Amino acid sequence: MKSKNTLYFYNSLINSIFIMFISLTFVVFGSMICWAAFKYEDLFLGLIGLFLVGLFTFLLYRIIKILKESKPLLILSDEELILNSRSKKPIAVKWVDIKEYEIQEVNLYRYININLYDEEKYLACMYDNTKLLSKVKKSMKSHPFTIVWGQVKRKDRDILVDELDRRAFEEEEIAVSGERLYKYHDESKKLSDQLAVYHEERKEYSQVNRKYFLKKYGQSALWALGLTILFSFDKDGSSWMYLSIISFFIYPFAKVIYDVIFGFRYEFKMKKQTHLSLYIEQSNYLFQFLVYIFSLFLAPFGILYLLIRAVYRRIKKRKNQS
Repeated sequence: MKSKNTLYFYNSLINSIFIMFISLTFVVFGSMICWAAFKYEDLFLGLIGLFLVGLFTFLLYRIIKILKESKPLLILSDEELILNSRSKKPIAVKWVDIKEYEIQEVNLYRYININLYDEEKYLACMYDNTKLLSKVKKSMKSHPFTIVWGQVKRKDRDILVDELDRRAFEEEEIAVSGERLYKYHDESKKLSDQLAVYHEERKEYSQVNRKYFLKKYGQSALWALGLTILFSFDKDGSSWMYLSIISFFIYPFAKVIYDVIFGFRYEFKMKKQTHLSLYIEQSNYLFQFLVYIFSLFLAPFGILYLLIRAVYRRIKKRKNQS
């Protein structure tokens, strides 16, 4: 019989659809490579195409299977937290065995690592063979007990955080009146507090102020210098040099609208990574370069945003004073 206190958390549908779209795109792309390889009789190109088609077809199949089965990602019962509940060997972790939660960012994915008092006990259950366990522990780069934050439905995340904290770290007290009260026996371990600090740091990082503009003008100077040197070798590059000089003055305003919509969140996530792929790191410079090149088109939107923000703050200040 299922307890009324048992909670079930499912995969994010939006995240699954996004992965399906990416997978389908690479399947089509791989098929086009195979067609080109067949046409030009290029075996190496054909193998690359087949690899892409095979890999992303399998990923597409897995996502469709998960959506079709509609099994929960996580199960929270009165006694334990069940991870990987869809797998053949789900991991059932007793609440009393949880030492702390730890937020980790790797390659733009956020993980909630679950540190246990005795991890070896659970690893031994996962891997029956002692030699295999020893090899796994040596080769294991990722945490063995973790929740992939992006897989949980956005609307369920606050509930999940509260329940993870409450079930692992709360102690029950019975009041004189018979009312049940709760207290945390160790506030420092709460996942909710860690996330609150994370969001506060991101808010601080996302400030558009004097320091922000000085930093962006510094970046703009580097881009302008690099492009000026590059176009100086081209006889017909004078028009591009003029565009580069104009972009130097308006780039910070173009960067404002980019950062507010996307850049702040992306760059802050990169800053918090414990491990970051070189390609992801390079992508940030690519985005900055594209914003610089298209500064002439983006800057008016940035200036408009700053004007609207200034008017809004002025109105808000008057309301507070009255």
